[in-house]
Amino acid sequence: MSFYNDTLAILCVSCAVAVVLQNRSWLLKQLSRNSPADTKTEARLASFRRNFLVVYLLNMFGDWLQGPYLYALYRSYGYSVGAIGQLFVFGFLSSAVFGTLIGSMADKYGRRNLSYVFAITYSLSCATKLSPNFAILAFGRILGGIATSLLFSVFESWMISEHFSRGFSDAELSDTFAYTTFGNGFVAILSGVIANHTVDKFGLVSPFVMAIMVFVLSAVVVMGTWNENYGSQSHTNDNGTFGSLIDGFTVIRNDFAMFATGMTQSLFEGGMYIFIFMWSVAVEAVVKKGSVIPYGIIFASFMVSTMMGSIVFSFLIGGLKWKADAILHLCLGIAAVAFLCIIAFQHNEHHLFLSFNLYEFCVGLYFPAMSTVRSNYIPEAVRSSVMNIFRIPLNLIVCVILFETHNLSHSVVFSVCVGLVWVCLVLQLSLSGRVGGGGGAGGGSPARNEEDGDEEGGGVQMGAVKGDYVAVAKDQ
Repeated sequence: MSFYNDTLAILCVSCAVAVVLQNRSWLLKQLSRNSPADTKTEARLASFRRNFLVVYLLNMFGDWLQGPYLYALYRSYGYSVGAIGQLFVFGFLSSAVFGTLIGSMADKYGRRNLSYVFAITYSLSCATKLSPNFAILAFGRILGGIATSLLFSVFESWMISEHFSRGFSDAELSDTFAYTTFGNGFVAILSGVIANHTVDKFGLVSPFVMAIMVFVLSAVVVMGTWNENYGSQSHTNDNGTFGSLIDGFTVIRNDFAMFATGMTQSLFEGGMYIFIFMWSVAVEAVVKKGSVIPYGIIFASFMVSTMMGSIVFSFLIGGLKWKADAILHLCLGIAAVAFLCIIAFQHNEHHLFLSFNLYEFCVGLYFPAMSTVRSNYIPEAVRSSVMNIFRIPLNLIVCVILFETHNLSHSVVFSVCVGLVWVCLVLQLSLSGRVGGGGGAGGGSPARNEEDGDEEGGGVQMGAVKGDYVAVAKDQ
């Protein structure tokens, strides 16, 4: 226990120092500005970011509230581990099928409107937890799967569209993604503390009731402060309600950049979910029998490591002027090393824990880097649709692992993760070779250049036309 506490303390101090240094750099940057126009733009950007982050982090807070007690609630209703696994499969399959279909509607009917659908759907999902009936709980998981797809596509799509329509730059978008990752780690820790307190006072269903209130509050903020935006009208498809989804498949088929970016998302996050399901199992296998496993301390360490990754991303892209695709390459390389360390140290408790934190650091690098790369390559016309399409292979990977993990050794499972990360790295290196580095952060945006009629797309031929990490991470 002392080792885990000491590691968490070191991580927290390191993160605090990094935040101070980051804010010092930001302050110096502000003092160097002399133009009133620059100051006015910074004020507009800060206001926009605050508005988006309030909504996004409220939704993530509501999501995080539920995770630590979802499994415990199902167990309290008397369901076996096998039955609980079936409930989780309902959620992942729902996200792959219904979530993709409904999420794609955001491009046609509006991202703001679909944010209301998210709030209603997730609130109803939480309400089903009040019943011990299996059919009702399964229906709740289906609703939860739809809501998860909306959570990780609609809000990011709205923010990117608004960001550029208000005249802000690529570099400022990357900073916003870094803030979302850092803030997500913070609210994850905060929600765990609050959920623990509410369960002690009011029982296992209380975090789910609180989450409903949080989602309603988020919807109220959206209603009062957000504009509506859609996919580009120049690409309007007449194929009915799911025209944007058809356009999404078309652009993926015709564009290697889109395919490589989306598959990197699917494979990396698929491996991430495997890690989420396996880390507690691996810890249980290595600790001495009878020892108390400090799950709360371990989870908090993971979140602080993730926050450190987001800070390093901000430093690399802002201070050292790295491009987002280069940061993504670095992230994938380190992630592969982290998984190899997990395999090598699976019988050494302390080294295994450190390897876990190295991987979580990569997760903190990955999300802002991937979000930035995604914003460069996915056209505004079908942004939500494409993001949801690539959740299909992601969710199918997770479902396969849920069914087969009990038949595989830990080494084999984590070796699969290594393979997935290496495929991601090959895809990204191939993509960089094709575009010649022109589409990374700080360079031109192929997706936006295509829509503006600019032929300089970094060599990318455009086609016709943003966790469950979060949701599952807390379930351990």
